Formats: sequence, C-alpha cells, structure tokens
Amino acid sequence: MLFFVDPSRESDTYALPDAEVFHADACEWWYTDDGERCDAPSVFCPVCEDDMVWSDTEEDHVCAECKREAGTKVRPCGAGFYWWYSLPGCLPDSEPWGPFDTEDKAIASAREQNS
Repeated sequence: MLFFVDPSRESDTYALPDAEVFHADACEWWYTDDGERCDAPSVFCPVCEDDMVWSDTEEDHVCAECKREAGTKVRPCGAGFYWWYSLPGCLPDSEPWGPFDTEDKAIASAREQNS
C-alpha cells in the first residue's frame, strides 16, 4: 500500500504518495550486516565451500570452522510489515525498514523517522 510520509500532503491534488508498506514472510529476502539486500546463500559455506551448519544462537550462514574468518554474514529477513521510499510506478528508493507487527506501526515508523 502506498502512503504519504507527510500526511499533510494527502490533500494536495498534485502530490504523489512517497512510500510503500508491505508484508514479507520470513526468509523472503536476505541481507548483510550492512543492511543491504542480497541473494540467499548457497547450501555451501562461502568461505570453505563445505556444507552449511545452521547455528541455533545466531543466524550466521557459514560453517562453524569459518565463522570467525568470514567477513560478511548473511541473514534472512524476519516476517512482518516493512516500509520503504517508493513513488507509484517506480522501483523502491531505499532499503526496507522493519519488520513491524502491523501495517500501522510501519507507517508510524516512517512518519516518525521523517518528522
């Protein structure tokens, strides 16, 4: 759903919504420690190419032996509502923020961040 980050712009006839809120399932996309979206990891450790070992305490996706050597950790997104800057008909203008429990909480976060 598209919405206005600044709700006072909703009454402007010529203004376009400038953000979008959406729901994502867990592991729908992956991201790095820097917060950038990336491809899902392969079933092999990116460092030594052995089979992956999934950690119960962390969501690291490198094998136990390479855990300390791996520079970038890749993690799945959590389930919930996210928002990002986006104009109608355009690709998103930012990385997604979230997850939030409800659509309303995601919109409130966008408006709070931009007030």
